[in-house]
Amino acid sequence: MWQLYGAERNSVCIFTTAGKLNQQLLDESSTYKMQLEEVHYLDHAVASFDERAIHPFVSKSLAFSFEKELRFSCL
Repeated sequence: MWQLYGAERNSVCIFTTAGKLNQQLLDESSTYKMQLEEVHYLDHAVASFDERAIHPFVSKSLAFSFEKELRFSCL
């Protein structure tokens, strides 16, 4: 994936775990509620979003499933 997205000189790659991200970036005393979400990879020809408002923002086409992406959202 680095070859695909990191070819530019201004690229950054971070290797970590979801647990470490939560520990470092999620502060319960913060004004904002942040959450870490796994991206859902969908076949858009047959899939539909569930009732959660965040779902469209953490969904991608099935073709990108190799990315195994996580996203932070700030509510």
